[in-house]
Amino acid sequence: MPVAFEGSSTPIAKKLSRLQQSRDKWKVKYAQLKLRIRVVEEQARWLQANRDQWKAKAEALQAQLLAQNTEPGPDQGKNTEPGPDQGKTPRQNLWQLKASGRVTSSALIASD
Repeated sequence: MPVAFEGSSTPIAKKLSRLQQSRDKWKVKYAQLKLRIRVVEEQARWLQANRDQWKAKAEALQAQLLAQNTEPGPDQGKNTEPGPDQGKTPRQNLWQLKASGRVTSSALIASD
């Protein structure tokens, strides 16, 4: 049986055993945390790529809608006066079109 230090009643072998168990638990705990971090980072990269894809799609649809609305129709002449849509953002123009009933949400969804 190992000899205990002076002033300590716990044998060194028992202390070493507990220290090793503590170290092993610590390694397992941080290995799991490292794996969790990797999973969350991968999810964040996927979400960012997905968000960028939808943003590009939405911007393309807005540009398409603006192009359709800026083309002069057969009854429209070439008017150089500023119209009500000038100076607004594409999102404001889209909401104005939806409010006027010229564009519906289902038409936007069906156009992809």
